[in-house]
Amino acid sequence: MEVRNSSSFSHCNWAGIGCRNGQVTSLSFHNFQIANLIPASICSLKNLKYLDLSFNNLTGEFPTALYSCSALQFLDLSNNEFTGKLPEHVDKLSLGMQHLNLSRNSFIGDLPSAIGRFSKLKSLVLDSNNFNGTYQGAAIGGLVELEMLTLAYNPFKASLIPNEFGKLTKLTYLWLSWMNLIGNIPNVLSALTELELLDISINKLEGKNPKVDMEASEARDELDLSINKLTGSIPEDIVNLKNLKILYLYYNNLVGQIPSGVGMLPNLTDLRLFTCHGVFPVSLGDCDTIHIIKASNNHFVGDFPEKIWSCAMLTIVMIGGNNFTGRSNGDMLGEKINIPPGPLCAKRPDLCKNCWCCEVSDGQCYQSLEACQVNCPLPSPPAI
Repeated sequence: MEVRNSSSFSHCNWAGIGCRNGQVTSLSFHNFQIANLIPASICSLKNLKYLDLSFNNLTGEFPTALYSCSALQFLDLSNNEFTGKLPEHVDKLSLGMQHLNLSRNSFIGDLPSAIGRFSKLKSLVLDSNNFNGTYQGAAIGGLVELEMLTLAYNPFKASLIPNEFGKLTKLTYLWLSWMNLIGNIPNVLSALTELELLDISINKLEGKNPKVDMEASEARDELDLSINKLTGSIPEDIVNLKNLKILYLYYNNLVGQIPSGVGMLPNLTDLRLFTCHGVFPVSLGDCDTIHIIKASNNHFVGDFPEKIWSCAMLTIVMIGGNNFTGRSNGDMLGEKINIPPGPLCAKRPDLCKNCWCCEVSDGQCYQSLEACQVNCPLPSPPAI
């Protein structure tokens, strides 16, 4: 990669280059197959504010040549092959930085506390690396302008969710999956009233009756607490999340009934939960937005609500491994059934009469439940 200054404005018409008044202000070289080192000369572009080098083949350690890009506000180095530790003096990058994306590389070690000196940061995206040390919760918690924070899919040393994250009241997106979190879900997360997505799945979080202040988080449209060690019952006030579209609670140790109001959530599209019991909420049949219900391996009894089969948007239902004894659907089966363990994935019964439809890529239908189970074995839960 070579960077040249030019007295003419023709360079402003080159692919990936953006200018203002003839001065280069942005370089967007996303997926340009770049494999060379980032040259120090790139910072001779004194008005460069935006640099996107994502989805290339860049290698080596963090490019400290970028320290001289004093006007830089947006830096995306994601989806490359960078390795090694982030330098302790990473704050030598422009302190005007607002967006920093280093995700999907192979950085290791600690997350340096210097990351907390970018006081104007709005998004800090560090997921899907190999960070295996510690991260400074206090430093990150001081980045009060953050709207997006992702630390997921890094094998950090075991730690609690930092209380300092409760200061990040502008967050709309918080992704903390698979990063070796332990302990309880802290009450301070209730301060994040703008949060639309909270994903703390695939950790070792514990605690009874998980509660992330539902009334204070009405903006939330995705809540994923799956694959943890949570116990107790599903909180009743989850029904206050009127914008909720996705609710994942599976592979925990939650027990009890699904709050009846879940079926009245006006925007719910995807519900996945296991280890509950009682009667499946009839109100889900009134949910016009539901696409997916995955409720295998619970302890539900009685009739599976026939109204659900008429939901116009419904594409997948998995209810194997329960104790349903009612009619599954009059058009599908004319007798009462007890659905055995295994995946029972019904795709719109009105589109596939008198057969079982499994969740397979080709959408194939099978003429018997047994054939469905043979061809669509239930996957094992992910290892933690």
